Amino acid sequence: MLSDRATRINQWLLQCAFEWDTNLNWLRAMTRKNLALYYFNVFYMVVMNVFSLIRLSQSYDEKELPLVSKILTFTWAGAYSFTTLLILQSEILGKDVMALINMMLDHLQKVGRQIEKKNTDQFSTQFYIGIGLLLFNPVLHALVITTEPCVPVAISSLLADCDVGGSGALPHGVFHGLVFIQEIYGITILLYTFAFNWSIIFLGLAWILTELRNIRIGLPTSSEEEMYNYRHVELIVTMLNYTVVIYLTSFPSMLFLVVALLLFGTIRVWHLDPRGNVVFPACMTRCGFEAMTLTMLAGRVNLESTKVIVEWKYGGRSKLARKFQQSCRSIKCAAGSMYTFESSIVITSLDNLIALTCNLLVAIE
Repeated sequence: MLSDRATRINQWLLQCAFEWDTNLNWLRAMTRKNLALYYFNVFYMVVMNVFSLIRLSQSYDEKELPLVSKILTFTWAGAYSFTTLLILQSEILGKDVMALINMMLDHLQKVGRQIEKKNTDQFSTQFYIGIGLLLFNPVLHALVITTEPCVPVAISSLLADCDVGGSGALPHGVFHGLVFIQEIYGITILLYTFAFNWSIIFLGLAWILTELRNIRIGLPTSSEEEMYNYRHVELIVTMLNYTVVIYLTSFPSMLFLVVALLLFGTIRVWHLDPRGNVVFPACMTRCGFEAMTLTMLAGRVNLESTKVIVEWKYGGRSKLARKFQQSCRSIKCAAGSMYTFESSIVITSLDNLIALTCNLLVAIE
């Protein structure tokens, strides 16, 4: 099952404060040993976030800094800040996240693998594309250190012999290898933290969309049963919105800002060094895929729920069904009162992304 594989991957990498129970096939609280390793990862990410923000403030007005270093500095500072917010979400709502995942796993075990395969083939493809993009990115990110060791937000900038213009080289030998491993380690934690939260929301929305489709299919024959199912879906959405509220609040702005910066870097500097700057198109593709799949799926959930309500309204149902329909509202993935992901969210997000990228191209020489 998708949820099974997603949670196992993240448990192996200690990206969540719970672990996989092989006997019960669901999540449980971490052992003390694994919890210590998890908090070491948390400590490392917080330190790197503080370091990246300090280095960003120090290099903000440096006119001699190359454009590649400027883009990477802003991008990594934003990415580390986003990761810290996700860690905060895990600390505040970790038990709720575990309950939501276990609820999804319990549902999949009840309906059986055959029903899951019938309804989620398209979601499986998108999920595995996301995992595939994720697996190759840590090494591509770390390759930046070999070509741009003086990027201010990288630890290598403290060890490399950097001149005023922001160019330099790392000493060959042990230091070079250790810095490369450190960058892979840090980027792996960062990217897999992104992916873990993305997988929770993606699988949750896929489940909700599948349930709404089943309700719409069953309306002609069993309206009263589908009424209770619709209310159940509303409860699932409410739990999802509450459990990952920090992610939903921050990703429309922070993740799309990172994507815009990477798209700008792809247009402006990738052609100068296709191998060294491959991080720009690679990370842009992965971050853009995560952002767009969630907004697209949230929009489809909203559209499908609207169709269900319309069919209830004009389907000649019983008096009870009509009264129930009047109490229903279209289902929306939302982040409190800040964002509501409706069917037009994809077009709006693409418009904002293009506008921001164009502003960067015009404003920065």
